[in-house]
Amino acid sequence: MEITKHKYYRITANSMTSYEYYIKVPEKITTSDIWKQRGGYVLDGGNFSEIGSDSGWRSNGDWEYDDCYEVDEEEAKKQGYDEWEEEYFKND
Repeated sequence: MEITKHKYYRITANSMTSYEYYIKVPEKITTSDIWKQRGGYVLDGGNFSEIGSDSGWRSNGDWEYDDCYEVDEEEAKKQGYDEWEEEYFKND
């Protein structure tokens, strides 16, 4: 039985407010694979959490993806993450 190794990513977006989304993916998934999901199920805006939601006025504006980078498992666990299997990523 093969054990799949995983990586963790933090993806950020802005819309007059900053948002973040943590994911766990198979090790072979790259940032390029993740960005291919723009407009798809994995990077759906509903999956993101507002950063600093406990303070200040918030409003919606034009949605823009900002950054995607690998984080360590401890940070991802602390923030909470969704796990995605390879089949959810477009690799074309």
